[in-house]
Amino acid sequence: MPTVLLEKTKTGILQFEFSDKWQVYKYDEQSKDNFYEKKLKNKSLKAVDFIAMSDKAVLFIEVKYITANDDACRMRLNKALDNEIIEKVSQEINDSKILSHLEKSRVAVTSKRPYLAEEVVNKYKDTLLGLLAADYKKDTKLAPYYKSVFVEKKPVILILFLERTEQLNQEQYFKPLASDLKLAIKQKTDFLCQDIDVINTLTAIQPLGIKVSNISRAHPT
Repeated sequence: MPTVLLEKTKTGILQFEFSDKWQVYKYDEQSKDNFYEKKLKNKSLKAVDFIAMSDKAVLFIEVKYITANDDACRMRLNKALDNEIIEKVSQEINDSKILSHLEKSRVAVTSKRPYLAEEVVNKYKDTLLGLLAADYKKDTKLAPYYKSVFVEKKPVILILFLERTEQLNQEQYFKPLASDLKLAIKQKTDFLCQDIDVINTLTAIQPLGIKVSNISRAHPT
């Protein structure tokens, strides 16, 4: 029987329907019985939204629903936006001066908006650490998942599900962004997972056996 889970965000509601080949856990669920909520959240560790397990693989799924355009978004969707800040600072300091690598790093650090790819990387790494902690504490609900990763060593796939507006979800807008984010995430996690993907409701991989619907878009309030 399929497993249906809702991911509610400030911008809308997404419905995830996992086929019966998947055993699914809402890792960041706000519940007193949830290991992350009870043991790890107050330790400043981050969490992905879902962990799904099949006979062949384990999925770590982080969900973002961003309707704002790239400039207005609270997060940076493109690392290149730092280049604009660097150029502006460079001109303010001295039009003829080229910033050193250290100065560029300082400018990047002062950027107020977090970079989406880095947030996904941190959530994934913290979730792996969370599973290790669950193993150490013998949490029964997470046992199938940490055993699949650490004992059975099933391939781990990291998925960023990035939903946007109907226009920005279209391939000509979404595909370049997805490619950039995938590369940025892969550079920091390829030694920790088998594969990485960035998808939305229009590009979800059907053979995986996961169907995603935008409930809020289908039934606007």
